[in-house]
Amino acid sequence: YKRPNLFLVPIDTAIDVTFLALMYRRTLWPMAVARYLPAAIVAFVLGTALTFRPRLDTAEFSPVQHFSPIQHFIEGVAVLALVLLYFRRELLRYPVLLAPFEHEPMFWVSAGLLLYFSGNLLIFITSNIILHLSVEMSRTLWAVHALLYTFLNCFYMVALCVNPRPGPEDKLSSTRITKS
Repeated sequence: YKRPNLFLVPIDTAIDVTFLALMYRRTLWPMAVARYLPAAIVAFVLGTALTFRPRLDTAEFSPVQHFSPIQHFIEGVAVLALVLLYFRRELLRYPVLLAPFEHEPMFWVSAGLLLYFSGNLLIFITSNIILHLSVEMSRTLWAVHALLYTFLNCFYMVALCVNPRPGPEDKLSSTRITKS
């Protein structure tokens, strides 16, 4: 009760990176990057574990002491790279005018992640600096973050509601992952 919970942020970030990387591994499977994603996941989780230093000795909230934006920045760059690889693959695989992207759940997930992380990279980089400049500006910055997070969840909701059209490679994609 009334204890800071910001020490859980690195754990949440590691879980996010793990599940998003596994999802994109399945989606991007024929590409070479999909083979290296498990090693990247392990490296990120180990890096997070080695830099994890929770401060439970104080009950006062101090974002400067507790929040390290480096892990969020690395997560953002990695997820944006995966999202851009997904969009590149889809645009090269299908002619732009014939591809029904709105019927693909991964399109909506990727669009939401693109919006969220492209907006939040600047927030993660400058959050501690802006806190020293102005508390009000910092609150506004985190309100923008909350708005981007809301949009991301709306995109997730659309992805869950979309009824994807089965393609001929859908049956093959599930067997490719299990062979590796």
